[in-house]
Amino acid sequence: MFNLRSVFAFWAIVALLLGSAGRAQAQTAGAITVTVPPVGVKRHHQDFAGKVLITQINYKDCLNEDYFTFTVNLGTGYAAYGLEVWAGTGCENQVNRTGTARTCWQIAALQPTSIIVNNLQVPVRKLLSGRTGGTNLGTGGTGGTGGTGGGADATVGGGDTAGTENSAGGTGGSNDGATGTPSECTPTSVAVQPQTLSLYFLLLDSNFALGGQAQYKVTYKLNAPGPPGNVQTGIGEGIAPITWTPTPNNPDQTIDGYQLYCDPAPGMQGVEESGIVWDPNTLPAGCVDSSILYAGARPDDKYKCGTANKTSSRANATNLVNMVPYNVSVAATDTYRNVGAVAAPVCAIPQPVTGFFEAYREAGGEGGGGFCSFSRHGQPVLLLSVFGLALCLVLRRRRAT
Repeated sequence: MFNLRSVFAFWAIVALLLGSAGRAQAQTAGAITVTVPPVGVKRHHQDFAGKVLITQINYKDCLNEDYFTFTVNLGTGYAAYGLEVWAGTGCENQVNRTGTARTCWQIAALQPTSIIVNNLQVPVRKLLSGRTGGTNLGTGGTGGTGGTGGGADATVGGGDTAGTENSAGGTGGSNDGATGTPSECTPTSVAVQPQTLSLYFLLLDSNFALGGQAQYKVTYKLNAPGPPGNVQTGIGEGIAPITWTPTPNNPDQTIDGYQLYCDPAPGMQGVEESGIVWDPNTLPAGCVDSSILYAGARPDDKYKCGTANKTSSRANATNLVNMVPYNVSVAATDTYRNVGAVAAPVCAIPQPVTGFFEAYREAGGEGGGGFCSFSRHGQPVLLLSVFGLALCLVLRRRRAT
């Protein structure tokens, strides 16, 4: 006799068994929880640390050999897997790690001995080494094994890094022959906007099956805004007034300000280090060509002598020594605190400035107040200074009567 209740019971048991099998397969396919706590991420040589996000990488971070340190929490069941760190796109898929059109490069590999892996270091240069993917990507080598207990450490192994955007493969830390810049730090793309890159922390078994994963996204920007144009200078005492014209329709919309650079470096120490022979009572004839400041250079911070915000078109180069000839130039900065190449420099010679009222009194004048001033030394503006002095004298006499 047909029993409908028995039929329903039979199919209910079948469905339960199929569901259980599905859940077991999901666990072996990547159900182990892997996490990277935000408090477990540190940067060690980040440019402008605390003023930009910890996930932001700029050009100097790469030059300074900055590195991330991660704490990675592995879920229950990790012991059957090795931990590998990859960078790129879609690295959870094996074809993107080992296929002929790979989009990922390996950063580290280790056998964890604790559910918590501490001090897993990822150098910025290695993170950037294979950016944009492509074919023939090298591997990052194997890392050291973690210690025992909850304080296990892991370091990135040696070996060749993956290639840069234009040249895959090759050795880590190599330099660009033209600029001396490490190849990993060289902007090989014209992109001016920040680019996104992902780190993958993968638990993989001996058959490369994925047991669990965590991702950590960073953004990087190696290109800096181009310099402004029409840089000009004036005369000041202990300063050099500088003006410029922002580049119209600049494709880089991340400009956040400007920096002024001076050669010699500001302060008396900068003059002494330059070897310039100067006389505080003699106006120099002009500047000699600088090996530090020239169009397209990216000078060291020691030559920085002023700043301005992104809406400015003028600023003062400060802490300068009178009667010293300075090459002065301007570079643009962006929101990642990249500093671009400088414009062609101009020659500035700070010198003592005499107020018109001071000169008027020294000449025997008796009027009060004053607002005009001029340089004590002959310059192309001398004629204007004479006219200004005459105008001030006329105004004083009128007020006196």
